[in-house]
Amino acid sequence: MTTCASSKCLVCHPEPVVEPYKEEVFMGADPLRARTDTTVFAVRTPPPETILDEAKRLVYGPREASYAHPSVDFKRAVGALNAIFEPKLKEPFTETDWALVMIICKLARQAHSPSRDGWVDAAGYAATGARVQGIDP
Repeated sequence: MTTCASSKCLVCHPEPVVEPYKEEVFMGADPLRARTDTTVFAVRTPPPETILDEAKRLVYGPREASYAHPSVDFKRAVGALNAIFEPKLKEPFTETDWALVMIICKLARQAHSPSRDGWVDAAGYAATGARVQGIDP
């Protein structure tokens, strides 16, 4: 995850979350007879953003804002690919094919030079592939 310089950014600098939970507290000399339930508050810092969380945030946020819905973006890509390779193709590439090609590209790069960003991108292309197939919205 990219961090920013501002300590006020809630994505990079999440605020602790205060959550109530029930705890049994024993009071008095005989704990079996003098038991009461008490609400206690604990401070929990949210877990860091996972690779899947980051991919989802990017796919449905900045990437879609920049490139349009994956169906539109991938249609442009396969249109160019089909035009270039038309003499060699038995059938045209589809938008789903493009998602698979991009996943293969990301995995090949990961084998050469592993990075967190590479895993985020591979997960993002898997999500966009599901979107162009109509499996996910």
